[in-house]
Amino acid sequence: MKFNTIKRTTKNVIIVLMAGLFVSSCSDYLDVVPDNVPTLDHAFANRHACEGYLFTCYSYLPAMGDFIETPDFQGADEFYFGEMTTVKNGLDRKMWGLTFGLQNKTNPIGNTWDGQYEEQSNQFGKVWFGQPLYKAIRDCNIFLENVNRPYDLEEYERKRWVAEVKFLKAFYHFYLMRMYGPIVLIKENQPVSDTPEQMAQYRTPFDECVQYVSNLLDEAIVDLPEKIQDRSNEMGRATKAIALSVKAQLLTMAASPLFNGNPDYANVVDNRNVHLFSIEKDDNKWKLAADACKAAIDAIEAADGGLLFPEDVPMIPELVGVEVDTLKQEYYLRAIMISKWNKETVWGSVKNHFVDRVQRYTSCKVSAKEASQVWVSQLFSPTFDVVEAYYTKNGVPMEEDREFDYQHRYEPRLATSEYKWYIREGEYTAGLHFDRELRFYASIGFNRAIWWGNGKYDFKRKDYNNKDEVRYIRAYAGNASTEIAGKSGESYSFTGYWAKKLHSPLMDTSTGGSGTWGGDGRIPFPIIRVADLYLLYAETLNESASTPPDDAYKYLDLVRKRAGLKGVKEAWQKYSIYPDKPLSKEGLREIIHRERRIELAMEGARTWDLRRWKEAENELNKDVRTWNIDGADKEDYYNVISIDRRSFTRKEYLWPIKEYNLTVNKNLVQNYGW
Repeated sequence: MKFNTIKRTTKNVIIVLMAGLFVSSCSDYLDVVPDNVPTLDHAFANRHACEGYLFTCYSYLPAMGDFIETPDFQGADEFYFGEMTTVKNGLDRKMWGLTFGLQNKTNPIGNTWDGQYEEQSNQFGKVWFGQPLYKAIRDCNIFLENVNRPYDLEEYERKRWVAEVKFLKAFYHFYLMRMYGPIVLIKENQPVSDTPEQMAQYRTPFDECVQYVSNLLDEAIVDLPEKIQDRSNEMGRATKAIALSVKAQLLTMAASPLFNGNPDYANVVDNRNVHLFSIEKDDNKWKLAADACKAAIDAIEAADGGLLFPEDVPMIPELVGVEVDTLKQEYYLRAIMISKWNKETVWGSVKNHFVDRVQRYTSCKVSAKEASQVWVSQLFSPTFDVVEAYYTKNGVPMEEDREFDYQHRYEPRLATSEYKWYIREGEYTAGLHFDRELRFYASIGFNRAIWWGNGKYDFKRKDYNNKDEVRYIRAYAGNASTEIAGKSGESYSFTGYWAKKLHSPLMDTSTGGSGTWGGDGRIPFPIIRVADLYLLYAETLNESASTPPDDAYKYLDLVRKRAGLKGVKEAWQKYSIYPDKPLSKEGLREIIHRERRIELAMEGARTWDLRRWKEAENELNKDVRTWNIDGADKEDYYNVISIDRRSFTRKEYLWPIKEYNLTVNKNLVQNYGW
């Protein structure tokens, strides 16, 4: 992405245009701002120039789906990212510090209040660790103030563009609120003639921020399209369903324990004696959130969106006619993430390195050709926490399942032909890798697990027992020529697990650098998908009632059914040692939280869920466990060891405002604990 700086003039509003066409084709960023454009008169001279400014407003969107540039992946307990001497300047580990006690107020990690980046002399160029969202909001305001200038802009298009920028302005405020709580609202840009005292603005109380952003989204929804008609050029741009979904997220966040009656924030008061948080719990906020979730779901379904099912996924030729349902089930569950613009993707981000960065860091070496590929780095490792969260094949937690051998789950067990589509027949792997739900096998790679795809798709050959015909993970240490995925050099999994969910089976990583990998090109990362909304709706319905309503079960079970599981009542009654858990509000809350953890695993949702639920201080102060990846055989390898420990304190639920800002603006008050 290129950046053009527009010089300030004394007679014109000061602007900086960060050019980068958001989605001119679904995959490219183009420099659309002409050279030598010094003033607003030129920036809005005609439709073409105005469109460039529209895409400038889009260009500030945080790179959801990238573990370097946003806190989503590394802000919870789903991944561990180990040491690697060749990592450029520690770029890849910046966000890692969020759960290891490294957050600070001098130079905050992921600082979107001010913006934070580093220039790199490699293919990454300028790498952002926090988009400058206040700058983004001010550019949105400039657009809204000047969009009437172009002489050749049709009224219908002007209305749509205004709606899009109002949506973006609302989203940038929402993103800041999710990190900082009460923020400074920038409803309009201040005149450049204002004195420093007038420039020193106050943070607005949180509930007022919520109302302002909600109202702004309502304004945007009126003129946003129902759905994108030009799918070749406009996918990723705002629609009614996207705006309604963000509103659902906003109101659910506001209803959640972190912001709804949290006594910790009782003393966050500014120099006017204004309390920035309401500490009175308001259960009606859950009702408002539930209504917003239902409105979003209705809009999605009206635009032909919905959960992705097998019939919605074009089957690749190699699977046509294959009688093994297991392969087809795994393929369509993986397609939720890696199938371009599928019906479940409400909003997708192409502003990421889902191919170039995420997939090469989550890929696994499963063939001899990949052993020497530097792009297959294997460094971004799922943790035991996420692995053990998945249900058993019976649809209940393994620690509750009457039929699951929980006590001996870490002991090696021989895989028979019954499991040959999940685990290499005749090989040993840990007990907890057997008899798990379909989402587990579609999402997690482990020692001796089948790794379908990656350039090898044909399972119909008679010589199945030829190890080259069915690729599987070989991760013992000590013999790099045969145990290809095992610990060797700097490129290996630190936990003994691989994020299969984030890796397209259509990509052949044995063919060379990331630029030559096959597959579906630049895959849009799902910022919001339908299952997320269904589970939010189930959560808000449960929280807004004294006992779980029928629709809470309905929308929860729709997600479970797609994963091949029975409904919660039936599953718990039949298989759990706590058969009545789904019948109470508290029990169903625990189940919904677990379901979100599983369905949205490794997508970044948990970073924000743990915070809004106020559960991070319990979940993010635990040991990082791994298999003994130095083990050369099953006796040594299948031993659980602790290699690190996460650290999270109560003050870290919200980001600190950079200390320098409080020195410059005496009207700002710091967040709790900082």
